[in-house]
Amino acid sequence: MGKSRVFFPQDVLDRWVEHGEAELTGAELWVRSERRRYRVVEAVRIVREVSGAPDAFDMAGSVKTFGFVSELGAELLGDSMIVGDNAYETVIGWLGTVIGPAGSAAGIGAGSGEYVARFLRGAGR
Repeated sequence: MGKSRVFFPQDVLDRWVEHGEAELTGAELWVRSERRRYRVVEAVRIVREVSGAPDAFDMAGSVKTFGFVSELGAELLGDSMIVGDNAYETVIGWLGTVIGPAGSAAGIGAGSGEYVARFLRGAGR
């Protein structure tokens, strides 16, 4: 089974840091309320293809690292991304993997998804 990962939108992370709920240091994110650390890498959530062209790379609905989309020749422009003939609606953020007790990756656990969803709905302000 693969590693469990979670996507953190940049605007959510900015609010968490502003309100003291999280700390981002280098490639590590600390979410205080969960007492959980994540190893993070810059990423983009690809919401949907908007040009009407066939999605040649089958990226709609996925999260990809900046490194991956850069290798494809992607141009990120605000909340949009262009790859060849395709245009995508995107959300910029971070892809995180839980860091376990000895620095090893661990599963995310039951609370993480609900915490992120609650914050996105505005309850975490």
